[in-house]
Parts: sequence; C-alpha cells; structure tokens
Amino acid sequence: MVWNFALDPSEVTDLDSTVVLTFQKNIAGAEIQLVQVNVPDYKVSVPETGEISSLSSIVNTHWSLLYWEPMRRYFHKGEVSA
Repeated sequence: MVWNFALDPSEVTDLDSTVVLTFQKNIAGAEIQLVQVNVPDYKVSVPETGEISSLSSIVNTHWSLLYWEPMRRYFHKGEVSA
C-alpha cells in the first residue's frame, strides 16, 4: 500500500517505512499485531480528518483509519458467500 499526504513533497525521502504484521492465535481466536518502522516526520494532511501534523504522529494516533479500515474493506471484497 502506498500513500503520500505530504504537504511539502520536497521533504519526502526514498526511504520507505515498513509495516510488519504478526498473526497469533489467542483465546478469542486470533490477534494481529501491527508494527511500523522508519516512519518519517514530514508534515502531512489527512483528508478524512483535515488534521495536519507530522506523519509519525498521525500514524500513531490514526492507525485504525490508515491501516485497519482499508484492510477490512480490502478483505471484505474477497469474501465468498456460501
């Protein structure tokens, strides 16, 4: 998944951040842990909220909006009806 909300494109570097998903069984069924590294600090604007802040701050406060909801929509499209 690639997205770029940078307010100043000249601040964007070629270094991509990395998202690591770890899947583990638990008593409720399963758990997914998300860790993101190398998140840059350039200023971004999030269209859904209008918020402007550093990307690292946005990722930490809006991880559900930026990751879980898009993944939920993506995987929902692939559901097969019985």
